[in-house]
Amino acid sequence: MSSSSSSDSTAVEEAKFIGSVMAKTVAYYQNRLGETSRARPNLRKPPLRRNHEAGHDRLIEDYFADDAIYALKSLRGAKHPAAPLLTPPLPGMLGSIDCMHWSWSLCPNAWRGQYMRGDHKEPTIILEAIASHDLWIWHALFGPAGANNDINVLDQSPVFNDIYLGKSHDVHFQANGVAYKRGYYLTDGIYPPLSVFVKSFTCPNDPKRKKFKEAQESARKDVE
Repeated sequence: MSSSSSSDSTAVEEAKFIGSVMAKTVAYYQNRLGETSRARPNLRKPPLRRNHEAGHDRLIEDYFADDAIYALKSLRGAKHPAAPLLTPPLPGMLGSIDCMHWSWSLCPNAWRGQYMRGDHKEPTIILEAIASHDLWIWHALFGPAGANNDINVLDQSPVFNDIYLGKSHDVHFQANGVAYKRGYYLTDGIYPPLSVFVKSFTCPNDPKRKKFKEAQESARKDVE
């Protein structure tokens, strides 16, 4: 009995000692963290809460609605901050859409197959972006695996969700005497033949087509 009581008391003393050491260690590092936080004040500014949907609606009401406050014609050649954005070189053009591959050298080996493509030497992540002619990036989708092509990425993109949900606004413009109410995006040849995409001519055989090809390809480079 005496030996058992002695071992039990020893275990209790050891437990008390270990607990005391741990408590002192925790208190020491808590004090160090407190000193560090006091020595280095948090200089990060609080995030600004912006209502992006309300801003979008105001932009449409001011410039694109049927009873817009600012007519687009009045902005052509005017010194207005919105003039570069709202007077594109091609009437009705909303921007240029394209996909770019970003190298991912630290891609895990288990994922390399889906992030590799034959025309790239290492895994990549795809960025789909839309840029207006003044180089404003107003749509970006980053994350699709590098093995996809532009059409596969477009199938995953939310860029046309407003049209599908009936929330998009009309963008009225005229081209060759024909009135349209939907804008369009400049693309390269891989995109599907939809009215919302305008491609260049592969082999223009007259001056007008050649001029349009030059203008389309020049404006489409904005997104790159």
